[in-house]
Amino acid sequence: MSRIGEINEIPQGERRVLQGHFTTAMHHVQFLLRPIPQAEQRTDRSPTHEMMMRGGHGQWATIGLAWTRQIERGENSGRTMFSLMLEDPDLPELQLTAFPAQSENQHGCDRWTVETERKRQRRGLPDAGQSTQEGEQSRSAPVEDEIPF
Repeated sequence: MSRIGEINEIPQGERRVLQGHFTTAMHHVQFLLRPIPQAEQRTDRSPTHEMMMRGGHGQWATIGLAWTRQIERGENSGRTMFSLMLEDPDLPELQLTAFPAQSENQHGCDRWTVETERKRQRRGLPDAGQSTQEGEQSRSAPVEDEIPF
């Protein structure tokens, strides 16, 4: 896994805000995690937070969803981690995990390191366009025809 960012809990008046960022080769994204009210979570597997980003137009937009998970084993047992999924057409498709950091941030609050795992091609599967059997193309072969519209 590669560390590409961080989430910090920031005190703001009487509440605490989860503010984060991640950086890839092409993007630097700053975001907030907005809690989804319990009443709007339909099942125990529903997202617990929305990833919000201020767009170039100055308005807040949802760019993804997050789920909280309790760590069950190891030195961080009982602490919270986040699974994050970006769902914005202008950003790379990423699935991120935020693990608890070993130390607090400058505000004395929790912080998490944001990590991603590079997708790897599974062994034994043909590439797009590679023959699966003699004379047969795989289903994911690129379309060579002209688009009909």
